[in-house]
Amino acid sequence: MYRIFILILNIRLTNKKQHIVRTVILDAFDVGAIKDVSKLPPTTAEQLALFLKNPSTHGPDLIGASLDTSASTASAMKCLPWNQELMRKMALRAEEIVGREDDVDWEGSFNDRIYRILLDIQNSRTRTSSSNPPSPSSAQKTQRRRNQRQKFTRRQQICTIMVEAALEEGDEGKAKLWADVLQCMQVLTADGMSEEENGEEDGELVRYVYELDFRHPEFQSLFNFVDRMRESQKTVFNTTGRKRFRKVQRIDICPARKPPADLPPSYYKPEYLQLMRQGQVPSAKLAEGEKASLTIPRC
Repeated sequence: MYRIFILILNIRLTNKKQHIVRTVILDAFDVGAIKDVSKLPPTTAEQLALFLKNPSTHGPDLIGASLDTSASTASAMKCLPWNQELMRKMALRAEEIVGREDDVDWEGSFNDRIYRILLDIQNSRTRTSSSNPPSPSSAQKTQRRRNQRQKFTRRQQICTIMVEAALEEGDEGKAKLWADVLQCMQVLTADGMSEEENGEEDGELVRYVYELDFRHPEFQSLFNFVDRMRESQKTVFNTTGRKRFRKVQRIDICPARKPPADLPPSYYKPEYLQLMRQGQVPSAKLAEGEKASLTIPRC
């Protein structure tokens, strides 16, 4: 039971942290979406000159914030003094919201999020300077990965809700099952989710599912079970307004992607694991210790 509560608590804390980071960034840059930050004008040369002369007086503000994009790469931009000071102030703002007693690495969280924004700026420059526009296949791949991350978050939420519902019912066996599924998903990570994209067959909108060549086939049955919960447990989930697409498995097109690190051997397709040990397919470090003995839950 203690492990179940810890899993739920970790999910809630992660979601809360992400919400606070997002809120602070949106407020500071005065935008409606994170993606809009990369479109804002950069810090001016005049502002940077004043900042270098007197950092305490002319530093970045959390009202009408801007980023110093004078470096050529996202990594270099992240290390610029102006941006470092901005991230430090954002971390302090987050501490004011939740209280300093929370043991959260806020500077690290803002560092990661701002880096991704700077990476968008770097990529935008690359696209602008290139004479060749992004290929349709590249855009499709990006959309698939976005759907993949959303699917991971959605399934985590389903598992968490089902654990809480089982605890309210006093069904410890059911709660343990869903806690095991949640743990399994966290070990697999978002990179272990299959990729999806929208398509059309005979005039009907469908969702193509691209299975992963390294993942054990039992995961497909497990995740089908998880995904059905929203429809089968209507007293627990609100599905009003949701439009479901028919899913079409594309087993003929398996993305050759490197597996996530630290997966238990049981998470792999047996034939892939054998080829990986022979160095014939993309490989990753296997889990060690107790984690190595984890198995796929059976529902």
